[in-house]
Parts: sequence; C-alpha cells; structure tokens
Amino acid sequence: MQPLVSVIIPCYNYGRYVRQAIDSVLNQDYSRIELIVVNDGSTDDSELVIKPYLSRGLIYIYQDNAGLCSARNAGLKIANGDYIQFLDADDLLGPSAISHRVDILRAHGDYRWVCCRNVIFEGEEVGFLERYFRNWRLPEERLISYSLFFANIAPPHAFLLEKSLIVDLDLVFDISLKACEDYDFWLKIARSFGSPLLDHKSVVYYRAHAVSMSKNRENQSWHDLEMAERLSRVLSDWCLERSLNYEVCRLAVLVAAIRAFCRNSWAGGRPGSEQKFKSLIAHLLARQSIGSIAIVEEDVKWFFLLMLYQLEIFLIKFSRFDECSSVLLQDYLARMAGYKASMHFRPSLFLSRCRFLAVRLVHHRLQLIYLKLRRKYKVLRRGHQVL
Repeated sequence: MQPLVSVIIPCYNYGRYVRQAIDSVLNQDYSRIELIVVNDGSTDDSELVIKPYLSRGLIYIYQDNAGLCSARNAGLKIANGDYIQFLDADDLLGPSAISHRVDILRAHGDYRWVCCRNVIFEGEEVGFLERYFRNWRLPEERLISYSLFFANIAPPHAFLLEKSLIVDLDLVFDISLKACEDYDFWLKIARSFGSPLLDHKSVVYYRAHAVSMSKNRENQSWHDLEMAERLSRVLSDWCLERSLNYEVCRLAVLVAAIRAFCRNSWAGGRPGSEQKFKSLIAHLLARQSIGSIAIVEEDVKWFFLLMLYQLEIFLIKFSRFDECSSVLLQDYLARMAGYKASMHFRPSLFLSRCRFLAVRLVHHRLQLIYLKLRRKYKVLRRGHQVL
C-alpha cells in the first residue's frame, strides 16, 4: 500500500489563488493524499472557494487570524500522513511532485526528507519559457549543508519529509517569526538529521506577485539577520556534530548577515538593526579559526572563495558599517588572504568553474530577455483591451 501523504495549505485572503493550489494537489498522479486547508481568518472569498472541495475529501479548518506559522501548526496537529507536504495557497505542485519524491525517499532509506526543483512564475499560469529560465537553483549535493548556513535553499513546497521526523524533534513553526519561518524549520531538521536528498526531476512552482510575503524587503531582511544571529549561537556545536568545516560555515553566516544588514539599510532600516548587526559581527569574529580550509573538498573550497569575494564586494560598495565592525571585517579578510591566494590558479578548479559561470551567464541573459518580452506583451495586451 502507498504511504499516506498529508498536504497542508494555509490560506489568508488568497481566494484568488487557492483554487489552483488545491487543484494542483487533487491532480497529482499519486492517490493516497490527505488534503488539509487551514483558513487563517480570511476576509475575502477564500471560504467560498474552498468549501465546494469538501465533497472531494478536503479537510477544512477555520481559525481566527493568527499568522502563517499558526496555520501550518494547526494543520500539523491533525495530519495523519506518513509524509508531510507543505503548500502555500498561491503556489503549485507539479503533477508528479509527490509520487516521485515518495519513491526517491523509499529507495534511499538513509534519508528522511527530500527537496526538489522550483520554478518561479508570475500571473495566473506557468509560461513555457518560465519552466526553463526562472529556476530557483538548487546547490550541488556536497554543498547543501554549507549552503544552508548562507540562505534558505528552496521554498516550503519543494520539501517532502517524513512525519516521524517532525514527531521525533517535537517540531512546530516558530510563531514569533513573520518571515524565514520555513528556513528556521529546515535548519532544526538539518542539524539533527543532516541535509536533504536532492530530486532534480520533480518540480514545484512558486508564484511571485506584489503581495508575496517575501516582497516586503525590510521585513524579510530583518528576519534574514535574525536567522544569521540564531545560526551564530549554535555554529561551533553544529559543525562538530555534523563534521562540517567551521571556517567555511562561519564565513557563510558572516556574508549572510552582511547581506541582510545591507538590504535592510537600503529598504529604510528597522530600528535596532545596526546594533544587532554590530553585536553579531563581533560574536562571529571573536574566535580564531578552528579548522583548516586546506583539507576540504574542491567544491567546498570554491564555495569558500565565492563567499570571500562577496564579502569584499559588500565592503567596497557599502559604507554604513560602523568603525568597529569595519576593522573586524578587514582584519578577517587579511587573515583569509593566504587561503584565497592558494585557491586562485588551480587549473582543474578554475576551468570547471569557468564552464559553470558561462552557463549561468547565458541562462541569466536569456531570463532577462524573456522578462522584457513578457512585459512588452502585457503592455500591448492592456492597450488592446482598452481599445
């Protein structure tokens, strides 16, 4: 018998999109699905859209507005599935997203969660070109653990995980977070059970639109800084527990913190962000190195080098670092100069990464061309409708 998969959809004022999300679940080529929709106090027509699906086995929960984390937690409480799949009300699953990931997890008994490809789209439907030119790129297999110290690697619905994993850790979403709540959830799993298995075949779809939570840059960047601070507190213990290189992980958290602070400042700056950043930098750079870069794999060295370059760029382009933080960062770069010099001209590493960057550059240019054509088409269509 197939394992039961519980799909949890939180919905707040997404009546415009939730029908498509539900249909993407019901149209899966996998039969044993428990679909749970949690209406988080919507004031639009969400309930009218959802209730007709009750006849098709949908489980409906209504609660007063308490936020995304609370809605997901409410769904988790009643979920009976062997596996859990989260799906936001404005996003979509590919038709084989569940079946293929279930098969992969059952074939790889050492893993308890899996992450798949994600395509970013705008509007009502996924365009043909968007399927190929707007991917949320997954990290390489050996870099997943290190990449998680820098940023969230995928949106919530790209992950499928065993429910027993959540039960073992007694996990819930942190209701104090108004962004990055999924990133916090994945980090707790990754620390205890290691990085997820990657599935490059399955696909899910992330809808980018004006009211997406991630579009609030000031709020998003503040929470990115909060996540860097949380990681800094457990960094050394985590590296020891999972046999990760401390220096690489520290640099990833450091660059993530600087990026978040810069974005928060550009978005207007939330009160307290400068002091939060200052104390975080001091904490991260207080310790000397406790691990050699020389002994890690070639891919990890390349990741380390990319992080160093990003750090240098932020220091050149951004002038709002306080004097103490600036001195600490410059001193850190000076200490890392030897590692950087030793990695510059390795022929095999250099050539493989040149090929990789060339492909990424072509992909990026094609994506820009596609977006320009799409905007022109929308303008022409609006003009035609007016006429």
